[in-house]
Amino acid sequence: MSADCFIGPGQVDRADVLIHHAKYSKDIYDKYLVKDYKWIVPVREPVTWFKSAVRYNYRFPNYKSPEEVLSDNATLYQKTRGRVGEAAKFHLRQLEWLGFDYKLHDNITAIREYIANIVERMDIIILNDHFDASLLLLRKRFCWKYTDIFYKSFTVTNSSQELMSQSAITKLLSINLGEQLLYEAINKSWWDQSGVEKSTFWNEVSYFKRLNRQVNADVCPQVLSSNADYQIEATEYHNDLLVSVELCTALNMKMSEVKKVLMNYALG
Repeated sequence: MSADCFIGPGQVDRADVLIHHAKYSKDIYDKYLVKDYKWIVPVREPVTWFKSAVRYNYRFPNYKSPEEVLSDNATLYQKTRGRVGEAAKFHLRQLEWLGFDYKLHDNITAIREYIANIVERMDIIILNDHFDASLLLLRKRFCWKYTDIFYKSFTVTNSSQELMSQSAITKLLSINLGEQLLYEAINKSWWDQSGVEKSTFWNEVSYFKRLNRQVNADVCPQVLSSNADYQIEATEYHNDLLVSVELCTALNMKMSEVKKVLMNYALG
């Protein structure tokens, strides 16, 4: 089985590069990465992304609703500067972080051509609105075990609570048309992957969601309090799983600890 995998069991090579939230720059990447490198592309549906971004940037006590931001051009088109350079805060944010030249934001032909380039170059697709399903596709491709894809979310926000009228949504998708076109193209490629059309795959997605919640809510607290590993019996989706003290400790790390571990891993 591992012969059919890009990364199989027993693979101990370190990553050549570890990049977190990196804004793509073709000149820099072409200079330092091997020729014809591929992209890992995570995208989010534009309306839920916008709601989440507004909620993240304008929390209490400086709360603003998505519709307030949408109606204020100074805020909507605001540019911010961070460790990775300058980028739009709400306008074409996902597209710009994938390397699109923001100066061409009014050029729909340039946007379409750049999206076509993304689709051609991408190798791994992660849809935020199908995150668990994306993990299962990665597991099958790389021959990972279930214990390799258990996760715990650091920050959970319910953007559905941020209401927007249909007219506001229509306005947003018109202003952020490039984001909608990007999502439609990536979404189509995701659904074109082998297996996602089968009901059996979505049955497994439902099972994994339940199991991941169970591991975080029930199994790991028991493992950590007893300092003893726990075995989950085999099912049609996996063999016996060993939920170890080491795994549960990793799942309960603080974000700063996770970043430190990943950086040490990448740098050796």
